[in-house]
Amino acid sequence: FAIFDFASPTTEFSVKFDLKLSGASEGVWSFFAGSGATYGNNAVFANAQTFSGLRWTFATNGGILSSNRSGTSWQSLNQVAFAQDTPFTVEILGNNGLNPITYRESYTLNPGTWDLWVGDVLAVSGLGKAGLASNSAVDSFMFYGENSPGNAATMQLDNIVYANHVVPEPSTAVLLAMAVAATAVFVSRLC
Repeated sequence: FAIFDFASPTTEFSVKFDLKLSGASEGVWSFFAGSGATYGNNAVFANAQTFSGLRWTFATNGGILSSNRSGTSWQSLNQVAFAQDTPFTVEILGNNGLNPITYRESYTLNPGTWDLWVGDVLAVSGLGKAGLASNSAVDSFMFYGENSPGNAATMQLDNIVYANHVVPEPSTAVLLAMAVAATAVFVSRLC
């Protein structure tokens, strides 16, 4: 499954989705974000066209081994405990630009890195990018399955949200100011 060649792409992005993996002791599902023909032509992923890669490998014990694409190789993500038959909300925030990005008031996303959130928890920060050239816009993402005998390894997806920027969470002060302003407008309409 791929969505590619977005209008108005930028060097920063966020993708959030609900995920549930199940059904197998073999197989691999991956998420890739980047730019290039690999996202629109049913081809195997191309490292040179990939900014971020996240892979879930189904294990013989019914577990899930996760890894990220850093440079030209896969690196284990032991600090993230994905499991079969368990729903997860995954959020990937990427910065392929030249300057750091501050988001959610206190988190910094350095150039050439991405952060992985699972649920409301920053699971891993500062993951290295794959092979997409620095300062290239990210205009595509895909979910990619392989090596599952009988296609037994399943991935259920829901609530996919993409943005061509790193989505900032509003601060408590901003939310409070909005609530006060809305109340003031409501009161003034009553008077």
